[in-house]
Amino acid sequence: MAEGHRKTLHCSTGDEIIICCAPSKAKLVLRAHPSALELIGRTLAMNFVGVSGHYVEREDDRALWLGPDEWLLKSSNEPAGLINTLERDCAGLRYAVVDVSSMYMTVHVCGQRSAFLINHGCPLDLSAEAFENGRCTRTVLGKSEIILSRLGERAFEIDVLRSFTPYVVHFLREASIGLNASSKIGSGKDGVQDGALATHAADQQIS
Repeated sequence: MAEGHRKTLHCSTGDEIIICCAPSKAKLVLRAHPSALELIGRTLAMNFVGVSGHYVEREDDRALWLGPDEWLLKSSNEPAGLINTLERDCAGLRYAVVDVSSMYMTVHVCGQRSAFLINHGCPLDLSAEAFENGRCTRTVLGKSEIILSRLGERAFEIDVLRSFTPYVVHFLREASIGLNASSKIGSGKDGVQDGALATHAADQQIS
């Protein structure tokens, strides 16, 4: 298990499932040679060494392991500030970083049956034993590629290409109807909404 502070979303009780487009954060794709990871981790105050298939976290910043030399960095700080910090402290190391903040959006899904809901379109075993807290991976939801992270027993985070966000929200909404579970869909900024307004909220965030 990767080390780091893990935040847990405050999920509803009972059958309610909350699907929420999260506020925008800086997102950077980091590719780095193994020899550079230790210093890059110290620069970002995270431990990347030996991590596989998990994310590491520090306060509001999170790094998702995507492959042997690839990470998705998510931060509440401005992308330019993170890039400048890496350029200053990691000069000469074998790494590359690209700002993809405008390419991805984040969708939170939480509730007692959130794993079962996601499994309507995702082939992974999302039981707590197979996909424990702190895990992250590339996978699919329906016809969309996603990056899936488990934040808690009943809480998941989906990073998806911006153009596929309305599709993902619609997919989860339709699946929740099939579960006979009440669902709430929020924009992450304007509070909780449902029905046609939920679609509008997702569309507004990608316009």
